[in-house]
Amino acid sequence: AKHPYTLKEYLDDQVAKIKSSENVLDSLLPSLIDVYNLTQDKPGIRYLEGIEGFKKVYQDILDTKCNLRIFTSAHDRVRSDMEKVIDQNILKQKKLGITTRAIWAKEEKLSKKLINQLRELGVEVRITDDQRFALPSQIIIYDNKVAISSLKNEIITTLIDNENIARSFKNIFDYIWESLTKKHKDIYQELPTDLPAKKSSNVSAKLEKSSS
Repeated sequence: AKHPYTLKEYLDDQVAKIKSSENVLDSLLPSLIDVYNLTQDKPGIRYLEGIEGFKKVYQDILDTKCNLRIFTSAHDRVRSDMEKVIDQNILKQKKLGITTRAIWAKEEKLSKKLINQLRELGVEVRITDDQRFALPSQIIIYDNKVAISSLKNEIITTLIDNENIARSFKNIFDYIWESLTKKHKDIYQELPTDLPAKKSSNVSAKLEKSSS
């Protein structure tokens, strides 16, 4: 016969195994919930924090190789690290044949030269002088996903994976895009051909260098 303390050792061992299984389940639970929600026709939602979370969205864009629709943000180039990620991805998307349509609120850094450079890199722009489109958040629509990134203060991205939600955003974007066609042409004609070097956006210089 074994010492009665063996029973306690056995129980402690079982408790340790259960705790280990609980930790594994906790790590898998978010993914399992996403799968469940998708099978139930509910949106899979992920919250991504900081610049690293933002990079994950851009990597997913490269992986899916789907064309983009973007409502640009008035704050997407305020931070140098954010600007670098955006510019690098524009070049990577060009190499993969990914095209972009972007709705952009009119601002001082816009010029005919910049718009033409973006077009050469597969980014077609529609400019609006309606400052309600100077959004604090950037909205990217691709594949069956919508990525909404709050950029004004801390960077927080909500990535929604759902066909019906993505289709709804695509329809809204397409309607606005078409309605801006004439207005964009008028605004484009009013833009300066180029900007003085000290006022020129960093993106203009980077795109000029990379496309030459």
